[in-house]
Amino acid sequence: MTEKLIVFYNGKFMQEKNVQISPNDRGFVFGDGVYEVFRSYNGKLFYADEHIKRLQYSLSQLRIEINQMDQIIPVVHQLLEKNDLRKKEATIYVQITRGVYKRMHAFPDEKVDPTIFIRAREFTPNPYSFFKKGVKAITLEDFRWSRCDIKSVALLSNILSAQQAADCDAYESIFIRNGLLLEGSHTNVFAVMNGQLYTHPESNYILSGISREIVIHLCKKYNLSVIEEAIHEKQIPQVEELFLAGTSTEIMPVVYLNNADIGTGNVGPLTRRIQDYYRNFIEEYLERI
Repeated sequence: MTEKLIVFYNGKFMQEKNVQISPNDRGFVFGDGVYEVFRSYNGKLFYADEHIKRLQYSLSQLRIEINQMDQIIPVVHQLLEKNDLRKKEATIYVQITRGVYKRMHAFPDEKVDPTIFIRAREFTPNPYSFFKKGVKAITLEDFRWSRCDIKSVALLSNILSAQQAADCDAYESIFIRNGLLLEGSHTNVFAVMNGQLYTHPESNYILSGISREIVIHLCKKYNLSVIEEAIHEKQIPQVEELFLAGTSTEIMPVVYLNNADIGTGNVGPLTRRIQDYYRNFIEEYLERI
């Protein structure tokens, strides 16, 4: 923890070390809350409105109501300024929980103010070699709950899966449910078979990633076929290319899955094209704002 890092907590700016969370906060007790993470490039927010829209969706699914949604972006800009992040890459973390109340499973029977925490912190991207040479991933049987479309702070299953990947010296774990590839512990997954790009369709079993939406948009823009259809684990030997997409991950090639190469074991041509399209998209977006 950076000692002088300034954060926003329940209406006030303060040093992160001075934030005090109540032991009765429902986010602490139950994981009763949601979060969102987005990027800042040299002080410019990337796709912030889309992230806030997804945050609103998650809040609506938990029936958490806040009146300060329009204050989040101005607060983020202040945090970038206060933490000297205007000329650096940063990640923005927003967490909102139902608030502080006595421990009971049902919602509080009286009005409770949600807990709002926002942090901007310097971000170091993945090593360039990862993007150039690709990474390793593993598959795991999906043992999460069935509302993965909610970006909940209750991430124990994702943590365990990410740790299992780390134990295997892999970058990511990819979930499989009923034989179908879903998504990673913190990424969406795209596969190339017979020159066609596949990704799992939006459903309650995956988080609809912002980067996923951008990839689909780019494919349509550049006349690349993208099929929103899950592939079966039995089809993995037929996969020619595989890549992950995420806010901090961007477009990450997977060249080794479990104990076998993907395709030739090298980053494929379609993945390379999408990497270039994605990076150009970011640069063009930032130039417009």
